[in-house]
Amino acid sequence: MTRCKVIAHNGEKEWIENVDKQFADRPVPGFHSLVGGSVIVERTVNEGDKIDLGDNLQLRVIHTPGHSKGSISLYLEPDQVLFVGDAVPITGDMPIYDDPLVSIESIKKLKIVNKVNVLLSSWDEPRTGSSIGTVLQDGVQYIQRLHNTVIEVVKADPQPVAPVAAYGVGHGVGHGVGVAVIAVAILILIALGL
Repeated sequence: MTRCKVIAHNGEKEWIENVDKQFADRPVPGFHSLVGGSVIVERTVNEGDKIDLGDNLQLRVIHTPGHSKGSISLYLEPDQVLFVGDAVPITGDMPIYDDPLVSIESIKKLKIVNKVNVLLSSWDEPRTGSSIGTVLQDGVQYIQRLHNTVIEVVKADPQPVAPVAAYGVGHGVGHGVGVAVIAVAILILIALGL
């Protein structure tokens, strides 16, 4: 192990300390290839907390739930760098979120952070200048479009959607927004609270 200190929001602590529970709660395809294993969270943080990195460097915690209930973004104030992790999806990739509407609100919250020179996310290249606002707005629109398409497809066939049927509904939605069918099936189950 690296002996680094693991810091997380309290809403994320249980999943970080027990990745098997995280997978059971949210069975994301390819999960185990992304996660190295459970680790102990040594410190929990909340909105507005500071993480001291030494050498006059601090990260400000911004609680950005949606991807998960304890998702956070971090703002490196002296250099005006915003680390958003998984909070902002990339159009065409499989977005993962617990709540689409909360996720949208979190991205909107990131849009009003003052003086961001660089935006760093988990799945995108570093963004600077006007591309920062574009990426954030695209993320909002992508989640809205995907969520609205899920609702429209489910309304078109209002019979209760069982997990097995979600795959069929996912086929219609996936083709509409250009996302893998299995990914959409998972998002449908999330949207319906199943």
